[in-house]
Amino acid sequence: NVRLTVGGKPIDARAVTLPKEARYVTDFFYTFHMPREAPCEFALGPDALDANNHAASLLEIDALNKILIVDGTPEGNAAGPATTGAGLIAYALSPDALLGQGNRTGLVAEAVRPGDLRKLILYNYKVIILYNVTALPADDASDLLTACREGKGILIVPGEDVKSAEFNRAAAAGGLAPAELRGIHDAAPPLQAGPWMLSHPLGRQYRDLRSESLADVVWTRRFEARPLQGSQAVLDASDGSPLLVTRSVGRGTVALLAFDVLPSWTNLALTSSYVPLLHRLVAYLSGRRGAEDGRASLPRVRTAA
Repeated sequence: NVRLTVGGKPIDARAVTLPKEARYVTDFFYTFHMPREAPCEFALGPDALDANNHAASLLEIDALNKILIVDGTPEGNAAGPATTGAGLIAYALSPDALLGQGNRTGLVAEAVRPGDLRKLILYNYKVIILYNVTALPADDASDLLTACREGKGILIVPGEDVKSAEFNRAAAAGGLAPAELRGIHDAAPPLQAGPWMLSHPLGRQYRDLRSESLADVVWTRRFEARPLQGSQAVLDASDGSPLLVTRSVGRGTVALLAFDVLPSWTNLALTSSYVPLLHRLVAYLSGRRGAEDGRASLPRVRTAA
């Protein structure tokens, strides 16, 4: 068995049968209800040599992380929040909070219109998501870029209403977007996900997580994205076109998905891959990337031998 205890309390266990020299990767999930230092232990066994069956870690549990979603969908284009891409993103990040049932993800998603951005203090948010936003006023775009340079994460999710030429003049040329857009392309037959860039922190996380490989995801529409200098295409489609592009900006990071999350573009939100992908992406953008990336104080994986 692989066992997890938190503060001496047994939390979960997984039965594992492995041949000699084999490797096993798993995730444990546990909800912390307040910020604190939490002593955690992963253990194997029992066997004849119990001393090397334990690995301990002291986790720093942050307060709830606020995520800002700037929804550029024109008013009246959707019947309700659940029918918009912004609604799908908010629900994936914090379903319990939206249903009034507490919060088990540690994330609080707040949605606003682009015109309300200037009223907010951006430094209150870990990650800012621009959904279906073609362009912002120059002052707002400058504030976003400054926040990113000082350590905030930005996720750009273009939607149906984004105009590529205007987006390129405002976001790409202004230094905010990691790629230019070259219009919307339909895919027939549908595209699948290609391999992750394994040298990238996100790609390394997916290297051994076969259950989250996006093998069940297809895309029928996408933007043609052209990464700018200094950017990385972290995930390509099966035809070689970029699906996810990232770029470091100062102490922060900007990521761009080259597709809308609506079912008319991809079945991603209808699969079990959607929520883990979005949470891993938000964690990466907020700087909680694991020890191998050198930017977080806490290791993502502890190994017990």
